Amino acid sequence: EDLEAALVKIMPHSPPPKVTFAGRTDAGVHAIGNVAHVDILRQDKHGKVQPPFEEAALLNALNHFL
Repeated sequence: EDLEAALVKIMPHSPPPKVTFAGRTDAGVHAIGNVAHVDILRQDKHGKVQPPFEEAALLNALNHFL
């Protein structure tokens, strides 16, 4: 939920993203092995598709909102 909410804040004019998470839930397994996947479609307020985020820009924006 938190990751999806952060993505909505970063891309307010794009369709709400759906994040898929994967990881192990065995006892004693740490969260560093968890992964998330999301398909991102950036749009401006008129619905025009925008270029993808640079990796560092997306990481910084997510860190800001998480």
